[in-house]
Amino acid sequence: MSSYPIFIGSELLGDARAALHAGMCARRLHKSPRTRKGKVSKTPPKVFCVKPPIDIVERDGTYLAHIANPGVANQDDIKVEYHEDRNTVIISGSLPVMAGQRQGDKCHIKELPSGNFCREIDFPEHEAIDASKISLDYEHGILSISIPKLPVRRAATVQKIKIRG
Repeated sequence: MSSYPIFIGSELLGDARAALHAGMCARRLHKSPRTRKGKVSKTPPKVFCVKPPIDIVERDGTYLAHIANPGVANQDDIKVEYHEDRNTVIISGSLPVMAGQRQGDKCHIKELPSGNFCREIDFPEHEAIDASKISLDYEHGILSISIPKLPVRRAATVQKIKIRG
């Protein structure tokens, strides 16, 4: 099987064999696209980047994000970046094909995600993030990110001061 690149916007994220395999499994469960000759099209399905589920809450001036990454055994396989110019945190990596699945298996149901994943957390422009204090924890397939906000500066005020005398 050939591999096809995955793009998010214009950014190449890497090999898409797992996503292609998932797409082929999905095609088997539904009517396959047919060519004029009645044969299954050999055009690869459109590949995509998996968007793992995420919860984001705000507590005491800090955003707390929890992202599910089932099967990722090593936290080094997950990349987290803060882009100050966009006020965005980007989480990316690769979800493995679950154990026991092999190339060529006849797939009947494929609901567990595998392949490259990417999530972006966009913050409001008026809220500054304290990038130096972002912290990560990875346990039981859940990536927890603590993203503190910088204290809000009070709006400048003008006070009239009386002259003594």
